Amino acid sequence: MFKTRVARWGLDKKLKEEEVMYMVRVKRERQAVGKDSIFRVRDQVVGWGRLEQYLRRRPDLENKRHMQSQGIPDLDIVCRTPSPPPDTRGLTKSVPPLPRRTLSIQIQEDAMRIFAGYHATAFACGVWVLEDENLCEHGFVYLLQAMSNFSGVPTSPEMNRSRDSLRALRRGLFSVRHILQTRDPRFYYAMLVAVLDVEDRFRESAIHFVYKIHDNVLGECHQLSCLWKKMFNLPQDLRLEAVRNMYAIITSHAEAEGASASQYSLDVLRMRCSLLRIRRDVKGNEFQRIISGHATAADHCLGLARYGMFCKALFGLAIAQLDAGEIAEAAGTLSRIGSTVESTYDPSNQS
Repeated sequence: MFKTRVARWGLDKKLKEEEVMYMVRVKRERQAVGKDSIFRVRDQVVGWGRLEQYLRRRPDLENKRHMQSQGIPDLDIVCRTPSPPPDTRGLTKSVPPLPRRTLSIQIQEDAMRIFAGYHATAFACGVWVLEDENLCEHGFVYLLQAMSNFSGVPTSPEMNRSRDSLRALRRGLFSVRHILQTRDPRFYYAMLVAVLDVEDRFRESAIHFVYKIHDNVLGECHQLSCLWKKMFNLPQDLRLEAVRNMYAIITSHAEAEGASASQYSLDVLRMRCSLLRIRRDVKGNEFQRIISGHATAADHCLGLARYGMFCKALFGLAIAQLDAGEIAEAAGTLSRIGSTVESTYDPSNQS
């Protein structure tokens, strides 16, 4: 066993004095004519640094001249010229450099993975449900309660009613707690856009507040808490890009469920429209696809005589057209809504 380890560790291949002197002489001769050298001693490649280390331990070898003869000793040494490196000058021009993977890009990708996993799991486990092309809104009543309570908070102190203001704020936060616990999807979809649309001076504080309230209610390790922590650590442009990709996931799911003409999909289209408005990208192909999505949903609902949904789809279309600066088109769309309402609900048309 000891001999095996000696062989494995290379201790049986220690350099000998005559081998070192021979390699030094050959290397000097080859350097004189401009040649590099690679030495292999007993099938072991020997670097020049190892020879220099040997010579530093044996300074007495500098005084020995008998190895400078031209005779070749009977040694197991092979010397050759190393192969030249490949010429990559042409390749570097044709192959573009890979983009640097920054920390922000990594955080953005992590946020996308967290949202995609949570979105798929929420529908698969029944936390969120699509029934008859409509999204169950378990927390919608709490959302209305929270908005009602919060609306009275700013005016109460002006009327010297601080106690009432604190009571309304407490009730509002209690309702928000229920919203977070029931995890109403439309609330989350809207919040992704609404928080990013806050004024620049308040935006960071708003995102941090949303993260902390999720952390407090759902726990630090919950997927939504992790998502908002990632969003807080991203620059604004990457936040917008991340939310844009999240809405692409939501839209793909709605189309796969056959709910492209539902209230659920109309809400998602409206939020995507708001997101592109924040990004100042209302002239691109994606915005035009959103407008087409509203028009397609309206035509589908009209064919099924679902006039209420038809008007909602047209109203979303009008808002998108206004965001794009298409004033005349928006006026025409609103006119269609008015005509539909008149013809559908006119008592004279009822038989």
